[in-house]
Amino acid sequence: MSWYRTYRPTTIAGLHLTAVREAMQKMITAGNFPHALLFTGPKGTGKTSTARIVGALLNDPHNAATVETIFFGKKPTTKKLVFQEPDQTNEVVQRIQRGTSFVVTEMDAASHRGIDDIRLLKERIMLPPQDGLVAVYILDEVHMLTTEAFNALLKILEEPPAHVVFILATTELQKVPPTIVSRCTVIQFYRATHKELLTALQAILEQEKIAFEPAALQLVIEAADGSFRDGVKLLESVANGQANITEASVREVLKSPEQSTLKQLLNAIIQKQPEKVVSIFQDQRAAGKDPVTFHKRLLEYLHQQLLTAVTEGPGAAEFTAKISHYLLTHLSSVKIEQTNTVPFLPLELKALELVFKAKEREGSEPKNSPPSPQTPGSQVAKEVVNVEPTSITLAPLPTVPEKQYETVSPSTTVGFVQAELLLEKWDEFLLRVHQRNSSIAALLRSSKIVSTEGQKAKIEVYYQFHREQLQQPKFLAILEECLESTLGARVLLEFILADHAKVGAQLSSVSGQVNEEDHLIQLAKEILV
Repeated sequence: MSWYRTYRPTTIAGLHLTAVREAMQKMITAGNFPHALLFTGPKGTGKTSTARIVGALLNDPHNAATVETIFFGKKPTTKKLVFQEPDQTNEVVQRIQRGTSFVVTEMDAASHRGIDDIRLLKERIMLPPQDGLVAVYILDEVHMLTTEAFNALLKILEEPPAHVVFILATTELQKVPPTIVSRCTVIQFYRATHKELLTALQAILEQEKIAFEPAALQLVIEAADGSFRDGVKLLESVANGQANITEASVREVLKSPEQSTLKQLLNAIIQKQPEKVVSIFQDQRAAGKDPVTFHKRLLEYLHQQLLTAVTEGPGAAEFTAKISHYLLTHLSSVKIEQTNTVPFLPLELKALELVFKAKEREGSEPKNSPPSPQTPGSQVAKEVVNVEPTSITLAPLPTVPEKQYETVSPSTTVGFVQAELLLEKWDEFLLRVHQRNSSIAALLRSSKIVSTEGQKAKIEVYYQFHREQLQQPKFLAILEECLESTLGARVLLEFILADHAKVGAQLSSVSGQVNEEDHLIQLAKEILV
């Protein structure tokens, strides 16, 4: 049996989320119990486990007198009605916890979302339970119900049978109608804190008698992102029969970068070292690192740097608040997908874009500017932070209605137009290119229009291989079609190398080896040719 099922909580006191545990403890000592509960919060935070505990609590023979008084109006035998925690040795409780009891029914509302499903449920709840005292119905992902199904459910919640308790669970409370919410007692589940995750995971490792490095467990907690389920599953996959969990073994499973690598990348951007930027991403690809995880860790690291610099002062962080804010703003706009043909390409292009923009403005700062007393290289970093946006905005592209994507055939072209119009519709043009070839669009996004001369637009690129690919006939044909669709006429595109394109030329061969192309260039050619 998997660890998540083995070590899921079975009592109210064993719930990991402090706020939920305290709320449920107040409920079972209040002398009453609601007929409808609504558990809302992120996935993997214990909603289903808590619902099963409630089912076990209400059907444990030790609580029979309390249940009969609260739900069926029998005369109380004690002055104070208090529920006891479920007895784990009781057979009824054990079946409920395993999910094999007929007295607790779990229904996936995502696959039973229609009004007919709720009508069948209405008929079923009229029958009293045969294996316990209270029939508990757990409706998971209840926000997936249709409007008609919600209306039918509302009628049931307004007048439920005495022997029925409903527990609705959802990750999207805003999609549940207010009329449904108003009939329920709402329990809010939150993402687990690092402390709550640490307590839960440490307890499992102690039970399994597995040693661990604190740094290793910290990585698991970060990757869990507030989810107990994800954290336990990841911990089990990392353990995999080992007697000791190390930081290195966790990084191997997660394909997570070292913090030193993140710092090297950021310093390479700040110090305007494109060769170093390219080299770092080459190493990540060669090691098979996960781009999504790398991007997430990079943003988390920058965010922590920003918070530290703001709250504790510049000397407490590796980077100043201004630098962290600037880099976080730009790098967080990058969209990383597992389906990218060249891993890390969007992030690599954005990093190089920041470097090349800073190089263009090099020397624009007054020569007598006092050096910053902060971190090494901060004087150079200041130039990165002070980069002004160019005339071409590289923000996320606007959405163009699908009906506008009609290819204008050459026969409808009415001649040449002034290339200045392309400046105004550059973002729309890039979006059209992206629909045809995302790799070509990525190359264009890292370039810029430097001049428009009548019927011609000059576009500056930073690598010779970028220029070669963009000038290929099959890609020029795509660009021409997208231009006609965007502008209604033709504009000639001329691709020129930037002054500092020698960086790309230098990277196109390996020192001491003839005709051996750089790994990055080779990867680019594989997707573009």
